[in-house]
Amino acid sequence: MPTETTRETRETQEIKEQRENKKGSAVLTPDETPSFPVGLTLGAVFLLVNLLVAAIYFHVINP
Repeated sequence: MPTETTRETRETQEIKEQRENKKGSAVLTPDETPSFPVGLTLGAVFLLVNLLVAAIYFHVINP
């Protein structure tokens, strides 16, 4: 029967500092958020691509 070995790592001060600095880094600030026209353009492109795929799937467009 194989034995499982656990590997323990010690958290260094550098790792603790990096973790503290990264808190909340996934949240966008108001300066980093994309503009409304960019979101509208991305939404329109997404919608058009999905409509094209649906039209091909339902044989509205026969490639």
